[in-house]
Amino acid sequence: MCYSTGSVSGNEQVGGLVGQNNDRVIYCFWDVETSGLMVSAAGVGKTTTEMQTANTFLSWGACGPVWTIDEGRDYPHLAWENLPGFVITGPTYGGGAGTLDDPYLIYTAEELNTIGLSFRDRDKHFKLMTDIDLSGLDGKDGRPAFNIIGTSDDNAFTGVFDGNGYTILHLSIAGEDNVGLFGYLGSGAEVRDLAIVDVNITSAYSAGGLVGRNGGIVTQCYSTGAVSSTGEHSAVGGLIGLNGGTVSRCYSTAAVNGISNVGGLVGYNSGTVTHCYSTAVVSGSDSVGGLVGQQNHAASVTHCYSKGPVNGTSSVGGLVGSSDSGILHSVWDMETSGLLGSVGGVGLTTDEMMDPYMLGLNGFANDPNWVLDAGQDYPRLAWQGTRGETIPEPSMDWIKGGGLVQNPYQIVTTDQLILLGKASILWDKHFVLNTDINLDPNLPNRRSFSQAVIPTFMGVFDGNGHAIQHLTISGESYLGLFGRLASSAEVKNLGVVDVNIVGSGSYVGGLVGRSGNGWSDDGGTVTRCYSTGVVYGRDRVGGLVGGNYEGTMTQCYSIGSVSGEKLLVGGLAGDNAGTLTDCYNTGSVTGEWMVGGLVGNNNGTLTQCYSTGALSGEWMVGGLLGNNSFGRVTNCYSSGSVNGTSMVGGLVGFNLGDVNCCYSAGAVKGISSVGGLVGSAGHVVTASLWDIQTSSQTRSDGGGTGKTTAEMQTAKTFLDAGWDFVGETENGTEDIWWILEGQDYPRLWWEAE
Repeated sequence: MCYSTGSVSGNEQVGGLVGQNNDRVIYCFWDVETSGLMVSAAGVGKTTTEMQTANTFLSWGACGPVWTIDEGRDYPHLAWENLPGFVITGPTYGGGAGTLDDPYLIYTAEELNTIGLSFRDRDKHFKLMTDIDLSGLDGKDGRPAFNIIGTSDDNAFTGVFDGNGYTILHLSIAGEDNVGLFGYLGSGAEVRDLAIVDVNITSAYSAGGLVGRNGGIVTQCYSTGAVSSTGEHSAVGGLIGLNGGTVSRCYSTAAVNGISNVGGLVGYNSGTVTHCYSTAVVSGSDSVGGLVGQQNHAASVTHCYSKGPVNGTSSVGGLVGSSDSGILHSVWDMETSGLLGSVGGVGLTTDEMMDPYMLGLNGFANDPNWVLDAGQDYPRLAWQGTRGETIPEPSMDWIKGGGLVQNPYQIVTTDQLILLGKASILWDKHFVLNTDINLDPNLPNRRSFSQAVIPTFMGVFDGNGHAIQHLTISGESYLGLFGRLASSAEVKNLGVVDVNIVGSGSYVGGLVGRSGNGWSDDGGTVTRCYSTGVVYGRDRVGGLVGGNYEGTMTQCYSIGSVSGEKLLVGGLAGDNAGTLTDCYNTGSVTGEWMVGGLVGNNNGTLTQCYSTGALSGEWMVGGLLGNNSFGRVTNCYSSGSVNGTSMVGGLVGFNLGDVNCCYSAGAVKGISSVGGLVGSAGHVVTASLWDIQTSSQTRSDGGGTGKTTAEMQTAKTFLDAGWDFVGETENGTEDIWWILEGQDYPRLWWEAE
């Protein structure tokens, strides 16, 4: 309980109250005007007027008659100084003791406004006893401003606020960060059963109609009005700006505007959002979504929907703008939002959004949290008391089977596959494809897609040797037949033929956009799958898979055309941190940097793989790998032509990993750091070869052995290097390679079948 008001100047670690802090500073203030500083290593900055107001120091009054103040004329003084003024007393509420059984009771705007000033009460229990109008606390025309409840991690609200079904009206706040009725909810905090109506919130960074930043629990609340943020790295949402806690059974209709991380309900989500909806008008630039602007890998959105118009420039989605994690059992209205795509969720028409069957296919059935007035309204939360009934369980009479490993669902028509993409409750089931499926958008009852056909898959899909033909997608990120594969997912025996997939963002593949999330969730298993056609994206683009993280790919290949606008572009996978075995690519690959015939960037393991496709890029360009960043490559080769500017290699452009028993045989052209096998190496390359004739290169950085074309088409060359061929046992019994001597380079054993 200290303060300072003097002017402060210095060169390093200068603060209005504290220059450097290694311990706890609480209930302390400094005058931002007289000090000339807006920053401090600890404490709370206040204006001169606030520093001469008794309410600023309410927490001090709880300690007894220690401080006095001559309000409006002077700063606080210690009582023993005997200066003019009155004793600062602690906060008063409408009753209660602040405990779970006897919460503080809030009846007036003044009592509500006191909570934000009383640091000692921020872990207490409160209960709203009536509707409260805050229009007199807008800070305009000489009126006092509302005191945000909890403004930072140091003074977060960690108590419980029970709205008791009442409403707070006309909250108007303009602030810098963590702006809302509650600026910062810490761990253990809970806000429930509260309406915040006709808000007018503006901020430079994080802002929400109810909470600026949430680390606690918000349940059964809603907001209306307008929330905006002007910061480029902001998080702005109709209800919550930045969520790291749990939000459940909430909704917002507040208009939301910002630059980045802009969402109808939540701006940026790293926590849990469940059984919520938004009808807000949402506009921004980057990472803009009808429900959530952006969420990270640890976040989840389930059993939610949005319907408001959404406008943005990049990473824009009807439900979620940008996400590193899957989104389950959630939908958005494609018509009212004006968007056909989202990085997660299922897009429905307006009629389907009011159809109990379609909602049932997406997890809303038999859920006591939702009611529906079928055909007349969208789902509503049961606590709202609107007309409607519980949504019934949908029948599965449109597809044979039971979805189990012994009795998988059987796909035999195009309509079944398209409907599967709108039935998220089935995405963890078992399926078998019993015929080829033609998705050509020029055929009757077909269409092109704006997102992956199945955005998130957690089950087993057995192609049974069949192919899905002419898949056409024009969207942003996480594009392919499957947008994401979870660790439990398996896709096998399937071809995607003559695809035409164009993405403006990341994770674009012919079959899978992203397998795994690159952090905690391992990728799925892809076995005996292939792709042909055209795949294009900005970054992390692959002919079969855009990004493979801890996933497994075996006996897979791509023979199409792959191109990326920027980085991490590969003929089979754009970015790999998993395992690729017995895989190859023969298609052309084009990108800017980290461009590889098979993989753009490798942090995983490649064994018995090759690429023969033509390749071009700028730097870190390799016939097999653009960049091998601490990955392991064994028994692999490339023979396609390679063109680049810097760090160009017949096999690897830049290598920091292990390369063993590999070879390259394609033409290699570049300006600097050019090698027949490796362009630039930080690690040694062993038991590996390149064709000095076809590559026109007699050197390779990091090791390797140059051979003539005739030698490269002779089995003995590879047997001497320790390669395991069919029919010999000296180098092993796995029978990995075979060769048509004098006519071709080695091929994988399974290609001869």
